[in-house]
Amino acid sequence: MKTPIQILAKGGGLMLLAGLLVVFLVAYLLIRPSDLPTGPRVGEPLPDLPVQRSGQSGDVSLKDVLTASGCSLLIVASTKCPTCARMRVTWPSRFATWADSLDATITPIWLVSEGARDWQAFVEGFELAEVEAVFPAEDPGEAIDRLGVIGTPTVYVVDANGNLTYGLIGDRLPSSDAVTQACL
Repeated sequence: MKTPIQILAKGGGLMLLAGLLVVFLVAYLLIRPSDLPTGPRVGEPLPDLPVQRSGQSGDVSLKDVLTASGCSLLIVASTKCPTCARMRVTWPSRFATWADSLDATITPIWLVSEGARDWQAFVEGFELAEVEAVFPAEDPGEAIDRLGVIGTPTVYVVDANGNLTYGLIGDRLPSSDAVTQACL
């Protein structure tokens, strides 16, 4: 009689083992409570977080920042994020080309989980230094969780009333239809 190790060594039980691992993983994910942040749903207002603007003192409302110019593109980023680091190079030209193709006006606002000093060092020497950036005035982790962000970069389209209309994870821009619906 062969032992389980001998069976696995010949590859005969490899599929069985893989199947059992998948079953245990699915069971674990279904049973454990979710610790993922839950943010606003499409159509709901973004939480009104206190933020600090780059180069200014005092807290302001994220909603006021986002709605001051009408429709906004909120980019939630981190200076420690490799994808965000690549965006320093590509973002200015990609955003300009994309924005020119829209039938609506949209203002980009970057919410950076680290402070202004880290942001300035992160964008130094890149055209990204000219974009508006805001920073959570409270615990950054809690602020990011309240927005429902599970990874950076996360991109939200926010209408003139401060409501979330569209969201994406990654270095992507929303479709022109999504922006037109939100911003006209």
